[in-house]
Amino acid sequence: MLFDAPATAEQEDHPSAAALREFLAADRFGMGFLPDTGWRLVHRGEREAQYIALFPDGQESGAGYLTFRSSGEGWSFAGGGGCTPQAMLDGQLPAIWTLAPGQLPLDSSATQFTALVSQTGCEEGDDRWRRIVPPAITYTDAAVFVVIAARPFHGISLCGGTNPTPFTVMLREPLGDRRLLDAGVYPPVDARR
Repeated sequence: MLFDAPATAEQEDHPSAAALREFLAADRFGMGFLPDTGWRLVHRGEREAQYIALFPDGQESGAGYLTFRSSGEGWSFAGGGGCTPQAMLDGQLPAIWTLAPGQLPLDSSATQFTALVSQTGCEEGDDRWRRIVPPAITYTDAAVFVVIAARPFHGISLCGGTNPTPFTVMLREPLGDRRLLDAGVYPPVDARR
């Protein structure tokens, strides 16, 4: 996983990392909120490199990203800004979810719950609940991590607001005293807060 890697990409001996260091030091675009250290390389090809750094708590965005492009004569800044890192599942659209009202506190014997699912992009169409794919669930001793996504909508989309879609999530074992986390975003969000 990206965030398991050391956050030291700005120290690499590569021309794109040198461009990253130079950009951060100069702050030419007045983006003073970007950290000088703690960057991870998301992707680097022959002509483009993308970096991400997590922000401390209290920032509007969870992270910042910067993109650099090579023109053949060197690497230069191409774009960037704030973002919330999201899980991507084989071409599915990422979603965020919360517990439906009236479920708190969840009993430790709970093996299912109803999530209110909202896609982070356009989600037009009355069939959106049928496009939700089975969630990816990871169980640890301390938490249950749930990632919900949906198949893309095919058709004309106006990206208008829609209500969250109720979706029943089945667990293979009781929740117990573990945290229940929406792991579709980083850092994961506690659904029982």
